[in-house]
Amino acid sequence: MAALNKDVGEVAPAPGLEWVAAVARLNRNLGSLPLSTGNAATLIEDYDDSLRQMADAVDAAQRYVLCEFYILSLDATTRPFFASLEAAVKRGLTVHVLFDHIGSRGVPGYRATIAHLTSIGVEWRPMLPVMPLRGKYQRPDLRNHRKILVLDGDVGFLGSQNLIDRTYNKPKNRRRGLKWQELVTRVEGPVVRAMNAVFLTDWYSETGEILLDQAPASPASRPGTRGTWLVRSCRAGPASTMTTTSSCSTRCSTRLVAGSA
Repeated sequence: MAALNKDVGEVAPAPGLEWVAAVARLNRNLGSLPLSTGNAATLIEDYDDSLRQMADAVDAAQRYVLCEFYILSLDATTRPFFASLEAAVKRGLTVHVLFDHIGSRGVPGYRATIAHLTSIGVEWRPMLPVMPLRGKYQRPDLRNHRKILVLDGDVGFLGSQNLIDRTYNKPKNRRRGLKWQELVTRVEGPVVRAMNAVFLTDWYSETGEILLDQAPASPASRPGTRGTWLVRSCRAGPASTMTTTSSCSTRCSTRLVAGSA
């Protein structure tokens, strides 16, 4: 992680944001993710619009797509996004997908989703799999809740929204009219390099494979933008002592904290 972010310089928070400085030190020491300035961020409040914007960004990608979500499911709402992934593969891009095994397996259509991922040619892996009969076992209470999308190391999306219909495709939710409201942020600038590094370390954790071709060059700052920083919360899972970066890197979320540089 540190090597992937070695060219991203650390910036000091503005006066009055001492709590940000404390979080930044913890984050840098445990996760090797710096505070950076010169970024642009746009908040997307509409659930369907965020899916459309992510699909459009995949369509505009020219080199690679990194997609990591706690819950990833193929349904009528997400099908256009999956179609964009398929189109990216057909254009010759490398597309890598990660999803939490327990999180995604717990929603309807799981087997159809993984079969579709295979059929369209993306490289995919379940994170923290609980498959004891296959010799793969992780504590079921330690999950990866990240929700990030990175395009070419230049554009990123992150937030609270999973890749699934707002009802989570569960009959009881539909009967009660329950629809989840989430937020997604589109970002550009040096923060995307940090998001890229998070995905690469998670992929390595699951596969032992280092994706050298997906390690981006140093990104340019976005001109005319105020300071915006990406801070990755390092909250370990149950019973973890947080004594290593690996215990942090596979079990926490990716978050955005903004402020003036």
